[in-house]
Amino acid sequence: MPAQRGGVKDLRRGGVEDLRHGVKADLAEYKGVASSMRPTYFVETFNNRADAMGTMNCSIPDDVKEAFNAEFDGQNKSAVVAELMRKAVEERRARVKADAQFDTLFEELLRQRAEDAPMSDEEIRHARQEGRP
Repeated sequence: MPAQRGGVKDLRRGGVEDLRHGVKADLAEYKGVASSMRPTYFVETFNNRADAMGTMNCSIPDDVKEAFNAEFDGQNKSAVVAELMRKAVEERRARVKADAQFDTLFEELLRQRAEDAPMSDEEIRHARQEGRP
């Protein structure tokens, strides 16, 4: 029988492949045994899937936590936070792209300005008056 810790197979020695092999062997070994008496593999199989989720831990002010809990009562808070984080990433990427475009435009304007000959006061006055009624 595989090493057990609180009804869960101890995977520290073997990893995912041992888990897959172990589950098949254990299922054969536990044929006919009530499901409540079989070892639990949920945590290990869930955390070792290709689409496993990461975790984050951050501190927030109590008033923000209370307002968030009140506003999103009855909803999957992890899903809400994940969506808010996705939007924040998208907004940041858009802002970085817009800043880069602005920098490129500004550099082009500075380059053009440096290439143009300076105007005299008379030319500036004439340009202001040109086209006015």
